[in-house]
Amino acid sequence: MDAQTKRDLALGREHYAAGEYAEAEAPLRRVLDKHDGFADVHNMLGVIAYQSGDPETAATAFGHALKLNPAYNEAALNYSVVLNELGRYDEAREAYAGVKAERAAQPSGADELDGFIRGKIANLHAKVAEAYVACGIYAPAIEELRTALDLCPNFADLRVKLAVALRDAGLREEALEELEGVREDKPKYVDGRVQLGLTYWSLDRKPDARGEWETVLELDPKNRSVKAYLSMAKD
Repeated sequence: MDAQTKRDLALGREHYAAGEYAEAEAPLRRVLDKHDGFADVHNMLGVIAYQSGDPETAATAFGHALKLNPAYNEAALNYSVVLNELGRYDEAREAYAGVKAERAAQPSGADELDGFIRGKIANLHAKVAEAYVACGIYAPAIEELRTALDLCPNFADLRVKLAVALRDAGLREEALEELEGVREDKPKYVDGRVQLGLTYWSLDRKPDARGEWETVLELDPKNRSVKAYLSMAKD
């Protein structure tokens, strides 16, 4: 997410929380122009549309929020109210019954959080891990990063951070497994391949290390760090 979209998201949520719906609408719509996947933004825009006397638009927004997050109880309640107002009584019953069933089928805890919140919590765990690593304390750093990845298993940067912590703790084979997994999932992720090369080098697999770094230069020809590593590898 780019910096402007982050600012729009924060501004929209701030105005919405203060009940300043007119001020909230424009930044929230700008967020959706860039990222359509925020269930809470659709829900907020639904409330704004309903308060403006446009229940049809509100119903569409609440329905979209529920498609993104079927366990979103607030959106389901809002959707049900608006559908009742529109005379769509069967749909209203189905909407609320559906979210109750979805929530009952899910385990309690972090799994109920939407993706944005999970990402924020995961990044907080990563920050704690960085503090441990800065002090040379690796076991709790690794634990924090594994917790972060439990929340957001597709965050490649967290997998790379975990791999570096594992390598620095002397667990080089485990680090290698993580980094090779990142390469398989995201072959063009430069930082993952840089660190994979360093891990190969630490295992005395120098041809493999050079191969990774040469691939990085194909992806990022101006990468100074990798140019330095390749120069070192020639020596």
